[in-house]
Amino acid sequence: MKRVLSFLLGLVILACPFTALAEDNNYGYDVSYHNSVIDCKAATENGKNFYMIRLGYSDKYIDDKFFENVKTAAENKMNFGVYLYSYAYNESEAKKEAAFVINTLSKISGYIDYFTLPVAYDLEESSIPANADKAMINKIMTAFCDAVNDAGYTAMVYSNKNWFTNYLDTSLIKSKGYKVWYAYYPSGTPDFSKQIQVGSTGLYADMWQYKKGDSNAGTLDEDVVFYPSSVIKKISCVHSWKTTVIPAEIGKNGSITVRCEKCQKAKPKTVINAVKSVRFSRASFVYTGKKLTPKPVIKNSSGETVNTKYYSVDYKDNAEVGTATAVVNFKGNYKGTKKLKFTVVPKGTKLSKLSAGRCRLTVKWKKQKVQSSGYEVQCALNNKFSKGKSSKTVKSVKKNSAVFNKLKSGKKYYVRVRTYKTVSGKKIYSSWSKVKRIKVK
Repeated sequence: MKRVLSFLLGLVILACPFTALAEDNNYGYDVSYHNSVIDCKAATENGKNFYMIRLGYSDKYIDDKFFENVKTAAENKMNFGVYLYSYAYNESEAKKEAAFVINTLSKISGYIDYFTLPVAYDLEESSIPANADKAMINKIMTAFCDAVNDAGYTAMVYSNKNWFTNYLDTSLIKSKGYKVWYAYYPSGTPDFSKQIQVGSTGLYADMWQYKKGDSNAGTLDEDVVFYPSSVIKKISCVHSWKTTVIPAEIGKNGSITVRCEKCQKAKPKTVINAVKSVRFSRASFVYTGKKLTPKPVIKNSSGETVNTKYYSVDYKDNAEVGTATAVVNFKGNYKGTKKLKFTVVPKGTKLSKLSAGRCRLTVKWKKQKVQSSGYEVQCALNNKFSKGKSSKTVKSVKKNSAVFNKLKSGKKYYVRVRTYKTVSGKKIYSSWSKVKRIKVK
């Protein structure tokens, strides 16, 4: 019978996860410089065994009594946590606040044995919703809390019913596993027999600020922790992360490994996808009189473009018409080099006049003498220049006309012209001019 009763009692406890029957609640105060120096003896006599101490506000201001309160709490063997009052309007500012907190906490390492409660993010400043929408507010929350957790501390979100209901995503808080500190002051006697729900959100408080203090009267804010074994814990390691990068290469993946130098905890390894292709968007570029520095298109094995911060490019012979060289030098998360070539072609020209005669055609164009050796002119019976095509090469840039004879009478001819420059015995051509047509007599 005793075994049956024990089994049934176990089922009841499992069915009521938010009762505080499994372990005793812990009670404490939260303090800032408004409360002067904390009195641990009086706190103990009042049944309190922890403090939540204000670290500061924004990303610059440390509470005037922070270090003194931490020292007093630790020397009196009183558990404590800390909180920061936020003024962040975006993710960047929230990350700065987190960095400020983490840096400040590095200065109290001598008291870490009693730093057993979470690092709370106080989100209640009225100017935040005036400068950030709900989506941004939740990005602010996650940016701070994730950074705090990543450092080895336990992140907690502090706010009131209005904020938890209207601005904070409670399902996100649950999924992220952030601890919850709820500010709510009941009119009657607080009920500590069960974990309090945050409004009607379905979110339950790990810590409840149930009484507002009065600094003028010398009273403090009062708090209760439900299930203290899940909230009040010694910090196992304040992480010192070291990043090791094995750079990716052309055809070979790399990796990024992040490991704590103290406890050897490692984050999931990040794969750096191999470089798959390095090329220019086209094979040739028009002479401009200046050094040409086209940007290469570099793709990794996932089809993503490699960021320009991971490589530099050195150019050679890229000012005049001819063959230019570019050497891509990878750096950072990538290593290796890749040599590319591209052609600098002369400027083109355009047709100025077509004159038709008896089975003949006279073509004139604009002279283009810069970085050019001559011209090529073509006429044909179709605009694709695949039918009845005839070509002439004019070997002087000073000349700007050519005559085609023995053409078919009464037919329309399409005409185009381009420049060329001879480099090391090889002709390098410009693009063709716009095509014009004329009917031969």
